[in-house]
Amino acid sequence: MVPLPSLITSATLSFYYWPATNDSSSYGWQEADILNSSGQVIQQLFQKTTTNRTWIQLSFDLSKYAGQAIGIQFLDHEDSNGFSYDAYMYVDDVPLTAH
Repeated sequence: MVPLPSLITSATLSFYYWPATNDSSSYGWQEADILNSSGQVIQQLFQKTTTNRTWIQLSFDLSKYAGQAIGIQFLDHEDSNGFSYDAYMYVDDVPLTAH
């Protein structure tokens, strides 16, 4: 958990991710979520099925969570439904800046 002080005027999460999958259906995807202090997802930042295989930068405004402790999770979901699908992602350079 990361505590965000209540007096901040801005908070930005940014990161690079490198997605890959051999699945063009909805069975596999990459995602990032914000969690509350109980570990429950309170915001899904993105969910995507992509085969880009290149670094993609994303940024999100998290200012609305000022005064709260939040968690950040990165997930790769695979549900092959009996087929052979591979989905994965790498994540790098994940700063959370607050001012």
